[in-house]
Amino acid sequence: VGIDDEILKRVTDSYRTIRNTFKNILGNLYDFNDKTDLVQNWDDLFPADKWIIARIYQVLKDTTDDFNKYRFHSISQRIFNFINNELSPIYMNIAKDRLYSDAKTSHERRSAQTALCNVLEVMVRILSPILSFTCEEVWSYYKADEVESVQLAGWPKLEDFVPHVDEAKLQTALDDYSKLFEIRDAYTRALEDKVVAGDFKKSQETGAKISLPDSYKDVVESLGANTLEELFVCSDSEIEYEYDANGNITKDLNRKILSIQYNSLNLHSWVRRW
Repeated sequence: VGIDDEILKRVTDSYRTIRNTFKNILGNLYDFNDKTDLVQNWDDLFPADKWIIARIYQVLKDTTDDFNKYRFHSISQRIFNFINNELSPIYMNIAKDRLYSDAKTSHERRSAQTALCNVLEVMVRILSPILSFTCEEVWSYYKADEVESVQLAGWPKLEDFVPHVDEAKLQTALDDYSKLFEIRDAYTRALEDKVVAGDFKKSQETGAKISLPDSYKDVVESLGANTLEELFVCSDSEIEYEYDANGNITKDLNRKILSIQYNSLNLHSWVRRW
């Protein structure tokens, strides 16, 4: 087994990331009662909350397969990548306004807390065989009054998720966001150029006008402009679709993002938001 200072540093950094994520989630659930506050209907969740629940279920399936096939090295790495690439930089960035600024008992905040509750339920159980003491500590702040130990809580299943949902709806959430991330990637690249040029300091100061081909129309219109603004972390968005010479929306499904324009909104920032 290879070991040196660099390997130990990487392991320490990975552990610290996982531990801090647990701490962050617990902090956002401090006033949340999973008996009375969970959103009970899948269709009542915000789109971003559906997406992160779908992703943690995907992590659960992959991790279960890793355990069954003795791929223990993949398990912590898979969860670390989920935290580092999706949960922290994307979802928490999207949901932070609802978590920190909306009314404590508002539907917007409860929807985000429901998603985090599902994420925590899965993470603490699938990591318990590896990070036993840390997961016991997390459990003591979370559900020790219901089940004495996380080791007695059982392995998570789809039936444990609240609201109850089938795999088809989870896949729909993943597919929808796959298209939105294509738009977000183009948006982020364009925004970075504007920030470097000194046009803006923060994305919240901007409104985005985006031209898209027809292939994005159904997803964007079903999820709504607010979903794009959350994903882009901007204050306004305007979507238009490319039309042909006869006034029909073009059907070229191979086209990607057509153009993105920015407008400075000269908004006043609120200290609790940005």
